[in-house]
Amino acid sequence: MTGGPFDELDDYIALPRVSGLAVSPDGSRVVTTIAELNPAKTEYVTSVWEIDPLGERPARRLTRGAKGESAPAFTSDGDLLFTAVRPTDDDDKPPAALWRLSAAGGEAVRIAELPGGITAVRTARGTPAVAVAAPILPSAETVEGDRRLRTVRKDNKVTAILHRGYPVRHWDSDLGPDETHVFLLGEDGALTDVTPRPGPALGEPNLSVSPDGSFAIATWRLPAPAAALRSVLMRIDLRTGERTVIADDPLADLENPAISPDGTAVAFARAVSAATVAAGRPAR
Repeated sequence: MTGGPFDELDDYIALPRVSGLAVSPDGSRVVTTIAELNPAKTEYVTSVWEIDPLGERPARRLTRGAKGESAPAFTSDGDLLFTAVRPTDDDDKPPAALWRLSAAGGEAVRIAELPGGITAVRTARGTPAVAVAAPILPSAETVEGDRRLRTVRKDNKVTAILHRGYPVRHWDSDLGPDETHVFLLGEDGALTDVTPRPGPALGEPNLSVSPDGSFAIATWRLPAPAAALRSVLMRIDLRTGERTVIADDPLADLENPAISPDGTAVAFARAVSAATVAAGRPAR
């Protein structure tokens, strides 16, 4: 492909990048995220855009935060949730918090935050239930304990990570020192940890919430031979935190769960592990 931005590398890198879709429960609204270079061309900043599902109106930008927004998700009543970093006079580098943009319009309102930020948002289609994923330091017993430990690390300029297991990196990023937890968001904005001490099991957030908001299905990583990990599907009761493995295949990783609209079935991806596939023999 030639012509336009494809002739120059700088022009190609500057192209906006579209990723992900979120659809409202009634199907009338669709949003996506678009990443664009900042004016200094030093990093991409992501914003949320609304797309007309009928293709009759042009796309319109919904958010304009200087640090960007991500993880959009619609609530059962049509409000839009997303995560965003919004600097304040007291903190110019705060963690990503959860924000709500009402379906009726108006300004977005911050509704929840955690010391290490919020990395993913999942909503129930039929109830107001909202689950979020967030990193917590493994030695913290509570959210306040996590906040205290992070403050100590920041004040003492500690960036070291103590690795006590495998893996230690994912692509170009070190893993840790925190671990991903799933929290249930209450009506008052309080967050309840429903996966205490998960270890590395949740990794990058990969879960789906049932339509009635009573449980979630998550990709859960377990130790495997040869210092590897394998993925099973874990049912997590969002009220009690009880966990049950509902699908396990020793020869494959089970990922990307999606719960059916009636809550009775789960679709997922099955990826055969390279470690379980024998190398082919050349023909003679």
